[in-house]
Amino acid sequence: MNKFIIGLVIVLAVAIPCCKLVVPTFGDYSDGERSGILQKFSEKGLIFKTHEGELAMEGMKMSSSRNGGASSIFEFSVTDKNVIAALDTLSGKNVTLKYHQVYHANLSDGSTEYFITSVKLAK
Repeated sequence: MNKFIIGLVIVLAVAIPCCKLVVPTFGDYSDGERSGILQKFSEKGLIFKTHEGELAMEGMKMSSSRNGGASSIFEFSVTDKNVIAALDTLSGKNVTLKYHQVYHANLSDGSTEYFITSVKLAK
């Protein structure tokens, strides 16, 4: 019985890291776009510095905002330097973000599964 448990632990110790290598390769889940007000955009992390943001979307009834309107927060990560530069100047503005969603994000890429590929100022 002890040999079985030790063998199972060894197999899991090898299999889990291998799965984490394969999933990002085949991990693209969806593409889309979301519009709203860029509420927050910052660089964060202790070891791996990543760029993370929040988009406040109007009309969703997931949480209430202070002014009585309904809003929802879309959290995202950014790796593209051009998109980072654009988002740095658009805080508080109404924007449309194009994104791709992955099954698994590496810690060095971001803390969310949504990665922004482009940004434009909404009218």
